[in-house]
Amino acid sequence: MKVQYKMKRIEYLLLILFAIVLVAATVFGLVLKMYNVSLTLVLIDFPLALVIAVFASLGIREEEEAKTL
Repeated sequence: MKVQYKMKRIEYLLLILFAIVLVAATVFGLVLKMYNVSLTLVLIDFPLALVIAVFASLGIREEEEAKTL
């Protein structure tokens, strides 16, 4: 059960990081007109989204395993 909480906490922290990077990319692109920085931040966001999806999938899998036991 303890591993499940740890996975959820990591998932939520990564989601917060994803949102911060996405907002920063928007601010750099639209407000500050720094398009190269904005594009770099968006390209960083894609692998981060993949990691979040993996953690979410593992968390769902652990929940299902806990229900069957």
